Amino acid sequence: MSSNERTIQTKVGLFMLLGLAAAGILIVYFGRLGEGMQHYYNLNIHYSNASGLKKGADVLLSGARIGRVAAAPSILSDMQGVTVPVMIYDYVKIPKGARFTIGSSGLLGDRFVDILVGKDIVKSPPIPADSIIQGQRETAIADIIATVNRVAEQASDLMTHLDTTVRDVDLVAKKIHTDLLKPDSLKNFSVALANLKTTSENFKQASKRMDGILTSAGSTIREGKKTFASAQTAAEEIRKTAADVRCLLQSSKQGQGTLSLLLNNEETAANLHAFILNLRKHGVLWYKNSAPVP
Repeated sequence: MSSNERTIQTKVGLFMLLGLAAAGILIVYFGRLGEGMQHYYNLNIHYSNASGLKKGADVLLSGARIGRVAAAPSILSDMQGVTVPVMIYDYVKIPKGARFTIGSSGLLGDRFVDILVGKDIVKSPPIPADSIIQGQRETAIADIIATVNRVAEQASDLMTHLDTTVRDVDLVAKKIHTDLLKPDSLKNFSVALANLKTTSENFKQASKRMDGILTSAGSTIREGKKTFASAQTAAEEIRKTAADVRCLLQSSKQGQGTLSLLLNNEETAANLHAFILNLRKHGVLWYKNSAPVP
């Protein structure tokens, strides 16, 4: 073999060796083999439902890969969810208050852990290693489809009820047309309206008469008040007269005045009796002062 051929083969071998070395470096750096050269810290995320999330799934922050799921989800001791261990690159410090959600990508819906950091927590202290974090589940396409299915079922039930209601309304309409709109029913309805109108007119007339009665009653009450006032005045006069009579009787009992003399003196009473008999018998002109014959 000539020296030229050896030189060419050596160059080709070196070129292939450099190519393989470059390919190996790229594979190690960008592939899973490079993860062994990274430094991580662990976090445990609790989810109420982590379906579809598998070991080795990506952990993304704003779309950039910052770690991976270390193991498949395991059930919590209280049976109220699962815990998902994740490995985060040591140089990525996640602030407290960040949201750990489960997202999906592609048509197959591959699951991954998505970390959302709000602007208000950027300066918050970082989450310590081995911390337990309560995660959230974002709505995925499967969840949307399930919700749509539930809504469709409810809509189907609603349409069934609506159809039943429409049938009931149709039956009621037929019943009204059959029973209420018959000539006899319409005639009876017209008679009822006429009777109602007559009753209304009678009530109106009765109301007018009642107004007159109330007016007369008011006048009667006023006259009664006047009569009662007059009766009170008459009663007052009677009380005064009775008082005068009591005074007169009291005076007669005490022997004062002419009445007392007539009542208490028998001689005066006899003379008065004789005087009256003579007047009746002889009159005033032929009066004789003689004692009456017993």
